[in-house]
Amino acid sequence: MEAQILEQLSKLSQEIQNLKNSASTATPVAAGVRQQVVNVNDILKAAETPDAIEASLKKPGNRDQYRFCTTLRSLLVQVKASLPAMEASLDDDVFTSVEEAVQSIDAQVSDRIKLIRMADRSECGWGIVPLYKADPIAESSDDEKRMKAAERSAQAVAKKAADARSRTQSE
Repeated sequence: MEAQILEQLSKLSQEIQNLKNSASTATPVAAGVRQQVVNVNDILKAAETPDAIEASLKKPGNRDQYRFCTTLRSLLVQVKASLPAMEASLDDDVFTSVEEAVQSIDAQVSDRIKLIRMADRSECGWGIVPLYKADPIAESSDDEKRMKAAERSAQAVAKKAADARSRTQSE
């Protein structure tokens, strides 16, 4: 899947370059097109590739988990690609169940990747994850706010534990 996305991004980038070259006249429309091309190029440059994400992970265990999840995602892409061929040979209910299961697994893999990246970035490591997942009120709020709240909670828990250890050692 990642290879397909990168290929599509490459084609899009080439089309953008062609547009940029053809928009070299000084008309206001061409200037607007040129600005849009620059904005799209910035977005393309900012796109994270799986290899870049893996390389950015600090902890080896998190890199291993991330690599496993990306392998699962690649297998899911293959399964999704073969689903249309399976549709004719399966009962409608069975096909729908398989399709829903694949979508569910894909969503779970995506969620796991998010948690891996969050835990790797946090000073509290995997201590942040239960706090992030356990906040039922946060379902309607922005993910970034949930992450920050979970980070603060995890830091407070870690500090309390460290304080308790230091008190018991000094007694």
